[in-house]
Amino acid sequence: MSSSPSTDTIDLLVIGHVTEDYLDGRAVLGGTATYASLAAHRLGARVAVLTSAGWEPGLVDLLRGIRVARLAAGATTRFQNHYQDGRRVQHIQALAEPLAFTHLLPEWRRAPMVLIAPVAHELEPELVSCFPSALLGVTPQGWMRGWDRQGRVRPIPWEEGAEPVLQRADATIFSEEDVAEPGQVERYAAQARLLVVTLGRRGARVYHQGHTYHSPAFKPEREVDPTGAGDAFAATFLLRLHETQDPNASADYANCVASFVVEQPGPAGIPTRDQVEARWQAGARLEP
Repeated sequence: MSSSPSTDTIDLLVIGHVTEDYLDGRAVLGGTATYASLAAHRLGARVAVLTSAGWEPGLVDLLRGIRVARLAAGATTRFQNHYQDGRRVQHIQALAEPLAFTHLLPEWRRAPMVLIAPVAHELEPELVSCFPSALLGVTPQGWMRGWDRQGRVRPIPWEEGAEPVLQRADATIFSEEDVAEPGQVERYAAQARLLVVTLGRRGARVYHQGHTYHSPAFKPEREVDPTGAGDAFAATFLLRLHETQDPNASADYANCVASFVVEQPGPAGIPTRDQVEARWQAGARLEP
C-alpha cells in the first residue's frame, strides 16, 4: 500500500477504483473516485482517496493536492467507451484489486463525509456499516452492472446488499442508465433515506421522505463528453448536503457543477468554485 504523505485532517473520503477510460483511441484517467475527488477538491474540500491501481504516474499529477492511498495491482481497471445515439457503450478490459475497510489509514476512518463509489464490484456492500458517524454517500453503479465474456458492460438488477445500503446511506446517487428496468427506481426510492437519479440533459430527480423534486440541468457552453458528470454531481451533492441539509438545493448546485464537466473530455472540465458561482448566479437552465 502506498500513500501520499500529509497530516491534514480530511473532509471527504472517497473509496473506489480509479480507471483508465479509452474513448476514440485516447486514454484518460477516470472512474467515480477520480471525478468525485477532483470535484470536491476544486470546490475547496480536503479530500482523501482509497483506491487500487497499477502504477500510474499520471494519477499523481492529476490528483495533486488530494491524499491518495493506492493498493498495488497488476493493472488499473480499464474501460473502453464509445457512444451510440448519445448512450455509452462500454467494455471492461482489466480489473484492479478489491478494496476493504482494513486498507484504510486509521485517521481516515473518522472522516465526516464518506463517498463509497464502486465501479466494478471492487467493494462489498457491507462497507456502509463501517462509518456510523459519517454523512455517507453511495454511488452504487459498480453493483448495478455486469459484463459478458467479451467484457460488454450491461445494467443488472441491484439485489444483493441493496436494502441495507439504501437504508444506511444518507444519499444514494445513480444514473437512470445504471438501472436495468426503469420500474426499479421506485422500489429503491421506497427503501432509501434519500435517492437521487441523474438524468443527463434533463437534470436530476430527488426522492426524499415521500416527495419527488425535479432539478433541471444547467446549460453548458458546449457538450463534448458526458463521462464523469454524474460522479462530479455525486461529490458536490454530498458536500452541499453537509453544508445546507437541503437535498433539493444540493441537487441544483450539483447540476451546475456537472454542466462544466460535459464541456471538455475527461476530468479537464471539472470547475473551480468561482466558475460554479458565476454560472449559478446566471442561472441558465435547460428545458426539462
